[in-house]
Amino acid sequence: MGYNLDSIKKRIGIESLSEAERKRLFNKFVRIGGQVLEDKEPGKSLQFDRDKQRDLLKKLKAKNKALKKFEDWEEYEKAAEYDEHIEQLKELSFKDRLSIYLRGLSNGVITFSGKYVSRRFFIFIIKQVIPYLQRLSQLIKDIFNSDEAVLREIKKVFYSKEKYYYELLHRYSKFYIEEEFNGLLYHFKKKGTKGIKPRALEESLKVIFKKIYLLKDFVAGSYISLKAALTITSSRKGLDQELATRRIDTVKKTLNIIFFQFLPKVYSLALCILRENIPLHSRRFERYLDIKENEKVGYASYKDMFEEEESKKKIKLVKVDKTEVEYKPKSFSELTEEDMANLEINELLKYGIQLMQSIDFTGIKESDGNAIPLEAQDDNDKVYLSYLLLKEFEKEYSFILTSYKIHIHPEYVDNKKIDYKQNLNALYPKLTPIYEDYQEYFSSVRDIKDIKKDYAMNEIERYNRLNVLDAKKTKHGFEARKDTKEFLGSIKEYLDKFINDYNNDKKLIENPEEPLHFDKNVEGVKKVEDRSVIDAIIDADAYITAFIFRLDEEGDLSGISNEVKKIQIPQPGPAEEELKQESFLDELAQVMDTEGKK
Repeated sequence: MGYNLDSIKKRIGIESLSEAERKRLFNKFVRIGGQVLEDKEPGKSLQFDRDKQRDLLKKLKAKNKALKKFEDWEEYEKAAEYDEHIEQLKELSFKDRLSIYLRGLSNGVITFSGKYVSRRFFIFIIKQVIPYLQRLSQLIKDIFNSDEAVLREIKKVFYSKEKYYYELLHRYSKFYIEEEFNGLLYHFKKKGTKGIKPRALEESLKVIFKKIYLLKDFVAGSYISLKAALTITSSRKGLDQELATRRIDTVKKTLNIIFFQFLPKVYSLALCILRENIPLHSRRFERYLDIKENEKVGYASYKDMFEEEESKKKIKLVKVDKTEVEYKPKSFSELTEEDMANLEINELLKYGIQLMQSIDFTGIKESDGNAIPLEAQDDNDKVYLSYLLLKEFEKEYSFILTSYKIHIHPEYVDNKKIDYKQNLNALYPKLTPIYEDYQEYFSSVRDIKDIKKDYAMNEIERYNRLNVLDAKKTKHGFEARKDTKEFLGSIKEYLDKFINDYNNDKKLIENPEEPLHFDKNVEGVKKVEDRSVIDAIIDADAYITAFIFRLDEEGDLSGISNEVKKIQIPQPGPAEEELKQESFLDELAQVMDTEGKK
């Protein structure tokens, strides 16, 4: 027999109990494990929507797939929050649209209609931003072109204050790049402001915006850094107080234009491009500009900017077959037979290195000194040294190209005659354009020195002229060494062939054992005097081999910078645990911590 809830209530007399007694009994019932039942009407049967289930399953799979791209949940949630924000902004409110429009209009970056970029924005860049950035770039270039002692003093001052000051100096030295601003002005120069929409400038704008965005929180530090560096440089160079003050005023004006005039305009234009009302300090801008952690100010202070300092002060370790090898830098003149053995060079190159180490450049400098400006006669300049080595080759070994003293038979290959003597003769005139490149380099060095000494020159004019001369100097220095290497390589092909033939067939050189003699009054005194023809060829080949070795990528005369490099010599080292030592960065960190506590 079934009972409903009402009949049960009557049978147990619960209706006659007071409210307080009911609550006491209910609490006791629940306390001893009783469960509350609700008198509900029968529910409806469940209805399944298969389409919604499929859509939900797709979303879950997409979320799991996206999660695999991130290292942790926190990173995923940030990305998800950003994506959600983007979805919301697709329906931007009228208030936000009005705010973006008014900001762009008031900053002079869009036209009244709001569709196009204003002419005032481009004019501001051309007449204000670029000229001041050029002046700042030139001032910083003067700092880095100073003597090594000046740079050491600047670093010492910076390291004792804020570790990122020297990093800021490097960042501003690369702040103005002409090609980047030309990209921003491309459409304006091509067709004026007629119909230039903000989105057309997006890629060029992002490059410049990123640089400013990274430095926007370091305006005060930037001024302190630049002012300190300029003060030290001006003092060391003996500049008068008025010129030194003008240089610092230029820095102050430039920073004011970048961060308080140009940044608001760039920010406003970015909002117009994105069609989003994002605060300037929002992390969403970091995502839009693709700013990585290692690009932020401060990251490079302990790592990138000081790696060169560390490599100079400490041994570099490289794992080779699970053994430690230490690389010690040495100048070319310091190379010993043990060093050459560790470099695993062959006997011909070893002999060529010894020939070069025995060169006395005094005679070459005296005989050719007037052709080179005094400013360019720097023994540590790889272009100048390459020039001297080429002059030594011409003086001592170039006779092989033209001399009648060496008798070389022609050879027939596939019924075609190869006249080696004629081919060698044809190589000699190639020296002329190579020497012209060297002379252009030396001329550029002299002109750069003259302009740097002319403190009365307008800063913009100075910057533009130095830019042109720097480019010319780099071009001719690189071309001269490249062409020298190619010229020597062409000769080496023939000399290797002659030596190989002498060791095997003995068909090409008619008089290999004949001693060489030269007219001192006409041809001068030569190192191969009284040596046999084949010995002279071997000497020339060895000299060329050593010259090419130095001009190659790992050699001391390669690279873009002017300073002669040191060659890294591998030497067997002790076990890893015995080779551990405190790095330069660790020492620097300790110094920074100590200074900070003071």
